[in-house]
Amino acid sequence: MKKFKDIDDTKGDIIYAAIQLIPEKGYEKTSMREIAEKAEVTKPAVYYYFDNKKELFKEMMDIGHENILIKLEEIISSDDTFKKKLIQIILLRFRVFPDEPAVEKFISWAFTEGMKYVIDITHSPGDHESKYKEIICNLIKEEKQKGNFKKDINIEHLFGLILGATNYYTRQYFLGEREQLSKQEAKEIVDIIFYGIHKNN
Repeated sequence: MKKFKDIDDTKGDIIYAAIQLIPEKGYEKTSMREIAEKAEVTKPAVYYYFDNKKELFKEMMDIGHENILIKLEEIISSDDTFKKKLIQIILLRFRVFPDEPAVEKFISWAFTEGMKYVIDITHSPGDHESKYKEIICNLIKEEKQKGNFKKDINIEHLFGLILGATNYYTRQYFLGEREQLSKQEAKEIVDIIFYGIHKNN
């Protein structure tokens, strides 16, 4: 699994500098010159690896998404129960790079304040976000087929509720209004969404 710090030498330094600067200053206000200074390289060195800031941002997001999908697949393929898998999926947003706080902050920013840039710069049919949705919806569909949810329940609505709750708490965490979600809090979210009004009685 590729990590941001695993990228070799200068290119890795540039990406890691951008990861630290963009959540602080915002995408628009972070210049390639500032990224070069933070990485302690020349501006031409930045342009040697990346033609522009959009290309740099896209590679940052590609690496982040790649890691999220790998960990998501690990959760799905585990022997845990459906409920435990959902809890881990919610917590995953906060724990993709637990040993890299700057990257965690960037991921939080990207899924909240920076979502406009994620969509504008990286969005295309069949992209990482679509794969993320597909994996989780398939998990819910399998549970529905087992008869554990009402036959007429809309799987996409359930996915939207999970994503909405996760984005809400991610934004609060990024803004410094709360700590990361605990396992107990994630369990409560799953209980409310899946076992409150949707459980097949």
